[in-house]
Amino acid sequence: MAKVEIVFPQMGESIVEGTISKWLKKPGDQVAQDETILEISTDKVDSEVPASTAGVLEAILVPEGERAQVGQKIGVIETDASKVDLSAAAKSATFGKASAVPKASAPVPDKQVQRSTATRQVTLGEPSGRRGSAPVGRGEAHNKKRFFSPLVRSIANQEGVSEAELFYIQGSGEEGRVTKDDLLRYLEGRGQMPMQGGGFQELPKGVRGALAGELSQATKKLESEGKVKIEKMDNMRRVIAERMWESKHLSPHVTSFHEVDVTEMVRYRESHKKTFQDKHDFKLTYTALIAREAVRSLEKFPYLNTSIEGDQVILHKEFNLGMAVSVSPLGLVVPVIKNADEKNMFGIAKAILDLATRGRIRKLTPDELTGSTFSITNLGTFGSSTGTPIINQPNVAILGLGAILKKPGVVQNAKGEDEIQVRHMMTLSLAYDHRLVDGALGGQYLADLANRLEHYEGEDY
Repeated sequence: MAKVEIVFPQMGESIVEGTISKWLKKPGDQVAQDETILEISTDKVDSEVPASTAGVLEAILVPEGERAQVGQKIGVIETDASKVDLSAAAKSATFGKASAVPKASAPVPDKQVQRSTATRQVTLGEPSGRRGSAPVGRGEAHNKKRFFSPLVRSIANQEGVSEAELFYIQGSGEEGRVTKDDLLRYLEGRGQMPMQGGGFQELPKGVRGALAGELSQATKKLESEGKVKIEKMDNMRRVIAERMWESKHLSPHVTSFHEVDVTEMVRYRESHKKTFQDKHDFKLTYTALIAREAVRSLEKFPYLNTSIEGDQVILHKEFNLGMAVSVSPLGLVVPVIKNADEKNMFGIAKAILDLATRGRIRKLTPDELTGSTFSITNLGTFGSSTGTPIINQPNVAILGLGAILKKPGVVQNAKGEDEIQVRHMMTLSLAYDHRLVDGALGGQYLADLANRLEHYEGEDY
């Protein structure tokens, strides 16, 4: 065995493709076994890919910025350094430039795939025993105008969707590609938008088309004059932009607000934070305290723990809590605390710390970023008193936590008389999908949560 193929790894059940973010080695470089050689990005997570063997990076077949299918060959490692022709490697691949290597969107047909007996296919990043199981560029026809993944084609075939009909679906993937979710959403409303004379209306132009647009002449002029600096969105920011656009266009958003006196909760944390940290070696946060009570209230109002498919309401029996985490400088991920209703305050606090820490350094797995049934975002982290969060699809609601601020408040003293005191106040905001949730339900949930926080008692930890 002299050569080892580098193959785009399996990143999760629902992920069929991704982007080569960065090659950390160039052709001719020595690589050690388990050394990180490239970074990849999908619509769920960013990951580092280690080398499965030591040797020399002989070729880069998919450059930075290009897309690749799961199982596709993206590079080659030569285990016998003496057999590497460094001059040929330098000519065959320009590091990080698409013009020097084959395009990821044009896989080689089966009949043209020929492998030397000295070459071994390896799927990186998978448990031992699963290597070599993924096909390379197999069974996928390539259309010069539009690319459809094997998964999308399979679903389309099962549902009787022709290729011509596929072209009418607005794609939310890279370069406007149709994803599994795009196709499933289309199928939900299929036949509801007929055109005169038959066929289907083309869906409105989406954010992917806008992101792929050319700079205006006015902007180009400003750039030439040195008055602006142009930066291209990275993969994570493009995905966030796409998801936010989709959510606002799919769900009619309504936001309700509730100002809450959280003085009792603040007093509880102040009296317990040292004991908690001494015992568990991490800080007790307000986010953890509120998240625990938010789940308790959610159990009373199950229609906020749902998703919508067509005209069907999916009531989830699991309470999986999505927690928005900021990723520097312009990123955002939403890791999920699975079965949050089964965890006590300590369990939720520990899960938030773990997921937030790994989320900021992009070490989360795809499974940890999927499956939420309700989400929370802490708007007060950077001082915002309130805000109107965007729903994390396919949830129907998201809770926003404002900053805790000292304000004058009217309270009753021991004699039953009103008096003004300094109180700790915060504003909760609940954004919800008005297709299912009305103001009454949203208000009832906020009132129940507010009552829990205003009369906070805490629990054992």
